[in-house]
Amino acid sequence: MIYADLVESKSGEWGDSNGTYSYSKQDGLKSYYIKKATYNDGHFGEHPVIAPKSGTSGNDRFYVMRLKQYVNESEWQWDRWYHLDEWGNMKDYETSEDFGLGRENTERLIYYWINNPTAGSVSEDGSGSAVADWGYGDIWYQYSDEYEDGWFVPSRGEWSAFGDNLTITPDNYEDYGFENDYWSSSQDPDSLNEAFCIDFVNGRMRMEYLGSYLYIRLSTTF
Repeated sequence: MIYADLVESKSGEWGDSNGTYSYSKQDGLKSYYIKKATYNDGHFGEHPVIAPKSGTSGNDRFYVMRLKQYVNESEWQWDRWYHLDEWGNMKDYETSEDFGLGRENTERLIYYWINNPTAGSVSEDGSGSAVADWGYGDIWYQYSDEYEDGWFVPSRGEWSAFGDNLTITPDNYEDYGFENDYWSSSQDPDSLNEAFCIDFVNGRMRMEYLGSYLYIRLSTTF
């Protein structure tokens, strides 16, 4: 489902000040065509299916949200075993809240989880390198293959744009097939123990403890 079109600039707010976002018009965009006149996923109604023209080059124009949740109905922790620093505090993952940086956030977090295990159970792979094997519940270790296919966990700003541009409210989110809340890839800059999530029940972005179990919905661009 398309939730942002970079053919024009836009800024707005979903819920409250935690739900602000902005994105700028991009030049040199790819060319597209209507691949299928109508498609109905059962939640968002009938819409055309758009695809890039064969051989086209340029920048991606659209941000889209995956129609189905990641791994069926599973809930995931943002950080299961807590990568603590020498003082016992959560590390600052240096993720951004901004629209357009969800992919970069996701790349950073996946790299950190796979290459720098610092807590929990650690084993060795066939080459003798240390690998983390605790990640059955946390999202960054689990879904790196999805990232290789272009999918990422939206940032706080991207989720805010989604909620605002599609007019998602506490009264209609269930009609669209959404659960109560979903993780973003944006750590709370004021707390090393929380990250932003989209809270459909209350119609706002909020902070949530990193060990909590929430759902995941992936985004991509094309």
